[in-house]
Amino acid sequence: RTMASAPSAAAAAGNAATSSSTNYPILKLIPLSQAQCAAALSLNTTNDNATTATTNDDTKTNDERHIPPEVSQKNRPTLWLKLCSESDDIVDVDESIDNPPEPTRYARMDKEGNYSCEVKLGRSEFAKIRWTKISRSLCDIGMTRTSNNDASGGSDNVTAWIKMRKGVDQHWVHLDGTLIVKPVNQPFHVKDGSILSLYGATGIAYRVKIEPNGAVINSPESVASRKRGATDTTTTSSNDNGDAKRPKHPGVRQGAQVLIENSTECPLCYEIFCKTVAVHPCGHNFCEECAETHLASINCTNDDGNASGKPTECPCCRGQIEGFTRNRLVDTMIWAVALNGCFDRDDAINYLKRREDAKMDAPS
Repeated sequence: RTMASAPSAAAAAGNAATSSSTNYPILKLIPLSQAQCAAALSLNTTNDNATTATTNDDTKTNDERHIPPEVSQKNRPTLWLKLCSESDDIVDVDESIDNPPEPTRYARMDKEGNYSCEVKLGRSEFAKIRWTKISRSLCDIGMTRTSNNDASGGSDNVTAWIKMRKGVDQHWVHLDGTLIVKPVNQPFHVKDGSILSLYGATGIAYRVKIEPNGAVINSPESVASRKRGATDTTTTSSNDNGDAKRPKHPGVRQGAQVLIENSTECPLCYEIFCKTVAVHPCGHNFCEECAETHLASINCTNDDGNASGKPTECPCCRGQIEGFTRNRLVDTMIWAVALNGCFDRDDAINYLKRREDAKMDAPS
């Protein structure tokens, strides 16, 4: 299969953005073990983009600090971000049959009109992170190319950045060994060689590798040495040419997306709510399975038929829980949100599988 002759809107934008150069930048997230991370941190300097305050290690219990061996020793793939469109990336299709390529994200025009690629970090099939103590939406990391329109006619600027999806009281993400305390949705610069850890200073860590001139696109040499283009432009998302439909205030849409993700996530398992239950009197929501496990003591009785054990506290507000009941309205609203494509692909697939396992019928 050869590369398509009619590029998509994203490909055209990529070609325009790279007209001054035949190279496109690459950002790699190279997984590190806890030992490798600790050794690397001993050589790194403190990153000013995080915080000069102490980390919140002291607020974690011994159980929370511990990462099970099956998690810490599990092989994770290197994650690739390529600042080019998917149709411009040249790969050897025959070789990829026996050696599948590493997980890759490609670029597209962002809401501000810049050429950008990013990946959401957290629990996902894409990153092969399945530990339930890791939220599905911790932070984004990406690269953005901005045009240099000044009179000097200099080359475009490419910056690498991180943007938090959780507030400092809801995550344990560290950069270069220091807890990140940046506000939600505010990008900040990340440099080549930085160490990004998703659980404590050394847990589930990646080394950030930035290659400003990482690879060549659409050159005769690359096409000759690599056999065929990986994809057709028909695989490009339909959102590539949807600029006219984007709202005039992209920050509102972005804030709404973060609100959806945070409001539909169970605070116990960090999954999208499935068979939602509301505890009373406080009204906080949980998955039914999580609530039954966490609230089991309120239904336990002793030999005299009286309730045993101390009252169960709500993990959100620490208020006393007197019982819980199904919240079908939340289930219906989440189903509608899923049908509108508001969840990431990994989240949506996992949500549909959990619904199937729970034998939930589609709301009518």
